[in-house]
Amino acid sequence: MVTLRLSIVNLKNWTSKRYIFHVAVVSALSVLFAVIAGGASCSACAGSGCDDDGGGSADSIIKSVTMTRTVKEDTNAPGAATTVFGPNDVVYAVVAIKNAPKGTQFIARFIVVDVGTVASPGQEIDTVEGTADGTRNLKYSLEPGDKGLPPGKYQIEISVNGEIQKTVDWSVR
Repeated sequence: MVTLRLSIVNLKNWTSKRYIFHVAVVSALSVLFAVIAGGASCSACAGSGCDDDGGGSADSIIKSVTMTRTVKEDTNAPGAATTVFGPNDVVYAVVAIKNAPKGTQFIARFIVVDVGTVASPGQEIDTVEGTADGTRNLKYSLEPGDKGLPPGKYQIEISVNGEIQKTVDWSVR
């Protein structure tokens, strides 16, 4: 099991060359870790949470996306569902998949919707890519930096094999 957690230090510096370089280095390291870990750049293990039958096509692989503050480490089962987080909370998205064929690519994008003047709407905070198969829970996390996440509205986008399949709105208060 491999878990990548990326932090946001200061959203006001998103456009600085230093931050862009940092994101590029982190993205390159994410790909490297995905290769070393056998294709998983998120935390993935067998677990509960998939309650529908079917599978195979991209639109039926994702059974649910649960936003939560806690995740059970051995199964990646989500804690209590919420879409409202505090500025210093770790934001988890648990994606329940079922019958994903070997080599299925998953991409999770954390996106700004509205945080006032801190960042532009549509600004990407982080992207995590990896492959997974079978029936399991995939855990994606976003950790706040030292100053926390700015209050506002956010979204996570989950893609399967390059096609957006689920989006979930969440907020920081």
